[in-house]
Amino acid sequence: MYLKLGPDNYRKEDFFQQPPLNVATKDMESIRYGCEQIIEGRGFDHKTPLQGFGVSGFYRLMELFHFQFESRKTKYSFKYEEEKGALDILTFAHQVDDGKATLFHFCPMKPRRGV
Repeated sequence: MYLKLGPDNYRKEDFFQQPPLNVATKDMESIRYGCEQIIEGRGFDHKTPLQGFGVSGFYRLMELFHFQFESRKTKYSFKYEEEKGALDILTFAHQVDDGKATLFHFCPMKPRRGV
């Protein structure tokens, strides 16, 4: 629905008025990109993690769905599609029914300068 309605119309219909008006442009882009990936079925296991946005954007994405951060585990030196990086395994609790959601997010390793 978020992708169909856009942020302003979605906010008007949302009980918690998500996403907030003061969200950074970068995080708004992450929310959109994250929604697109979730529609594709990404993020629910380590074989198809969410990717392409930072931790802040990931938290904003989950807030959109009324989930609050609960815990995070990170697997370093994780290899995804021939790229090395870190796999974050994040657990969230739903604000209304306390249901749990665990999602996977891949962060590629940034090359060092001069290497």
